[in-house]
Amino acid sequence: MTAAPPRPVTRAAAPRRRILAQAGFETSTLLRNGEQLLVSIVLPALVLLALHATESPSLGPGERIDVAVPGVIGELSSALICLTIFGLGWLYYRQGKPVIP
Repeated sequence: MTAAPPRPVTRAAAPRRRILAQAGFETSTLLRNGEQLLVSIVLPALVLLALHATESPSLGPGERIDVAVPGVIGELSSALICLTIFGLGWLYYRQGKPVIP
């Protein structure tokens, strides 16, 4: 039996390269999964456009868009958290591991 050749010493990529690689991966994953794209980008944008274009419902004093943006951003972050938890659960399910140990 022959010993395996030694592995070359590798270093981590530069931070900029890592960030660009992660951004590329996230973008390609988002574009391949239509449901995630719809929930993450399209629906919040439609809500903001609808609130900007209509007069109903009344959101109180101030510019409608100024009142609506924090709520839509909160909804967007909640949706992303839910998608992340669902994705992790699905990953464990696909690997045959119990979700709750």
